[in-house]
Amino acid sequence: MLKGSEAEVKGLDTEAMEDLKAVTGRFREVTAERLRLRHILLKTKEGATPEENAALMKKAQDIRKELAEGLDFDEAAVKYSEDLESAKNGGDLGYVVKGMLPPEIEKPAFEMQVGGISQPLQSKFGWHILRLEEKRAAQKLRYDAVKDDLEQILSQTSFAAELAAYLKELRKDAKVQVFLEAKKP
Repeated sequence: MLKGSEAEVKGLDTEAMEDLKAVTGRFREVTAERLRLRHILLKTKEGATPEENAALMKKAQDIRKELAEGLDFDEAAVKYSEDLESAKNGGDLGYVVKGMLPPEIEKPAFEMQVGGISQPLQSKFGWHILRLEEKRAAQKLRYDAVKDDLEQILSQTSFAAELAAYLKELRKDAKVQVFLEAKKP
């Protein structure tokens, strides 16, 4: 499943397969290369003119210049960022893995050095200035790290199969009578 080949997994019902996909996604996230990012976002208005976009780019460049001159990134995020949720936390986006960011932001972000501050980057959301706080290399999946999750999935799948067989056996020998009440006028 981690290598993307669902066809090799046999004998699971739809629900068990969905559970396995969810756990596989979590395992991918845990083992993938991750970045801890902060950002300052200047939002682009829908239908902005080229002049408005140029003015926003200039503002982003001015903020980047202030950062280069020693302005604390956390303070700048609180002061300038239009992503109000992350701005409260100094622009902290938390950990991101490949595929979470827009491509025009993701490639430069994964090429940055820890502690580095990007030049203004444009996405469909607006202009971003990124600061790379931490970079974690991709890791191999270790059995000890996932043993409990795998055990839970396997026992749930086994229990569901045994329960279905038991219920089928009970139904085979059962005699069911249904009594319907006559409707009163």
